[in-house]
Amino acid sequence: LVEPFLSLALMKNFIILAVALSLISCESTNNQGAENRISIPATPWRFTLNLNGHSLPFNGTFSNVEKRSATLTLRNADEKIIIENVILRNDSVIVELPFFNTEMHLRVESPFMLSGVWVNLDKEDYRIPLNAEQGQDFRFTNTGSQLQLPSKYMAKFELGTDTEYPAVLLLENNSGKLTGTFLTETGDYRYLEGNIMNKSVYLSTFDGSHALYFQAEIKADSLVNGIFKSGKNYVTDWMAFADSTATLKKPEEITSIKGSDSMDINLRNQDGEVVDWAGLDLDGKVVILDIMGTWCPNCMDASRALKELATPYSENDLVVVPVLFEYRDDLTKARKAFSEYSERLNIPETFLFGGKASKKVATKKFPMLSSISSFPTLVFVGRDRQIAEVYTGFYGPGTGEYYNEFMRNKEKLLARLVNDEIQ
Repeated sequence: LVEPFLSLALMKNFIILAVALSLISCESTNNQGAENRISIPATPWRFTLNLNGHSLPFNGTFSNVEKRSATLTLRNADEKIIIENVILRNDSVIVELPFFNTEMHLRVESPFMLSGVWVNLDKEDYRIPLNAEQGQDFRFTNTGSQLQLPSKYMAKFELGTDTEYPAVLLLENNSGKLTGTFLTETGDYRYLEGNIMNKSVYLSTFDGSHALYFQAEIKADSLVNGIFKSGKNYVTDWMAFADSTATLKKPEEITSIKGSDSMDINLRNQDGEVVDWAGLDLDGKVVILDIMGTWCPNCMDASRALKELATPYSENDLVVVPVLFEYRDDLTKARKAFSEYSERLNIPETFLFGGKASKKVATKKFPMLSSISSFPTLVFVGRDRQIAEVYTGFYGPGTGEYYNEFMRNKEKLLARLVNDEIQ
């Protein structure tokens, strides 16, 4: 009689043990899942790109980090770039930057440190080392400065070479925290942010397409021994001296008209068909040809401005025609890139395709113009198909009054062209 009772007891113990082991196993699995979940504080982060020995900083903040698809907001001075495609997977963070075919590939070293690379998918083997530190909300330094700086400089880049070019530097100094931009004759360097540190000026920006770094020593009212780095490979010198009247050649004066000022085109459309002016039903309309590329931040600024300028008019009066020049002479990839570009900017998906992003190639496509020296270049054409104005480059909202002046002048130009009847 004793043995059956022992067997029942043993069986009961085995059942209890099995259930306990099962619970432990489940708990272990759940804990392991918790350990594999990425923990990224939703606080400011300071990112740094390593440009061959120089650290280019920019700032960002993660949000929605409790989800597998988070959000990252990058900041450059007054600019905020919201990135909604942030994939959290195992110990990795993949940031798919909007507009431009680039990504951040990061590994979580700890809740306070990320490391990896920034990759440009449109360029072969284009990778730059990238780190990020949690809780840091400064650019180059968190220490202020009482040094005073002029607000406007005349600058030069690529000093003493055949390609030396002028620029105007605009600066705002708030106790050593700097914001501003450079104007060049082909556009601006967009939103720059930085600091005064060790009697030097430091500025940077990162917008997903371009990574720009500037450094120069402060010497009285001049900036000397400057270093300018752009992306992985480009580096040159620069200097600047204070000049409250500094100016550049006007964007309307850089590109001239050769021979007849009548506009025509011979380009492929988004379907690959070769079209001309009449084939696009442009006769009798005011047309803005936006010679641009989806890889170009200045072009993005221009597209937004043109959308605003065109809003008061019907398509029977005014049409904006984007002419794409992309990194690759590939219509299929251009179509995909512009589809994403137009969706984010809420503009029509129709475009013309010029080919590879080359100023020489673009110039050949428009023989009636002296040259295409910048992306974007905006060609304003009247109802009579005559070229009214060619505007080279673009000064975006980061340039303040220069951008406002563009909008005022083009509002007047378009009003005149739309109201002009064909004789």
